[in-house]
Amino acid sequence: MKFLKNRFFLGILCIAVGLSVSLMAMPKLMDKSTPEQIEVVRVKVDIPAGSLITDDQIELVAMDKNTLPTEAIENIAEASGKYASADLFQGDILTSAKLVSEKQSKNYLKIATEKGMRLVSITIPSLSAGVSGQIKPGDIVTVMALMKTNTADSVQTLQPDSASLQPVEPDETSTEATPTDPDQTSENSESQQQKLETQLFPSLQFLEVYSLSAADGSNARVEPQLEDDNKNALPVTLTVFVDEKQALLLAELEQKAIIHLSRVSCTETAANYIDPDKLVMATEGE
Repeated sequence: MKFLKNRFFLGILCIAVGLSVSLMAMPKLMDKSTPEQIEVVRVKVDIPAGSLITDDQIELVAMDKNTLPTEAIENIAEASGKYASADLFQGDILTSAKLVSEKQSKNYLKIATEKGMRLVSITIPSLSAGVSGQIKPGDIVTVMALMKTNTADSVQTLQPDSASLQPVEPDETSTEATPTDPDQTSENSESQQQKLETQLFPSLQFLEVYSLSAADGSNARVEPQLEDDNKNALPVTLTVFVDEKQALLLAELEQKAIIHLSRVSCTETAANYIDPDKLVMATEGE
């Protein structure tokens, strides 16, 4: 076999065999060296904790399976419509641990304790005194006190005598004349009934509202239009965040005054009236 002794032919044959082996082996080698990729949900913009996640805030991207965190979410539908359990930043890969189905509220009582604040409840004597139910948790209110006078207290505690309610016939022989002077009449009226004195205390000018409760202890609800068989639950008590001095003053006014409220601000602008270090519910900025 003379052609096998031809070095040129042998060289060509070896090259052909090498190329054939390479072409057959390279795809398998490439498959082993290329990492497996899967599509996962990634955050496109920063999302604060507690915020609702929408479709335009997230996207699907292909990534190396070996570099992904555990429980990475692979479907946009699983993330959209849920809430961020922590602050999310652009480029974060969403996992089940970073999402909650329902919005989680902060522990306001714990926050208040950490800031040296406490809760005090006061009575709302009427719907008008509570701003017709327009006060919401997180609002800023002013407490005004209509101080009870001795006359007012007497009217509340005095039990009328049935005999005194009988009509009295005029005595024609009486020598006591009925006063006709308007000034004298006015003086007599003021002596019989003292005026109520409204006071505004500087320390109670701006208070942060925690809750409003109905007579049965449930959250108060005042809606202008109700559906089905729902009923309004009018507020009878207001609970506010206060310091120790404010708590003592409110406790005293609860016994000695008729309280009337004035709504000052909503949660978003609460920092304009109260030191941010003393705010509790407004720290979420909701």
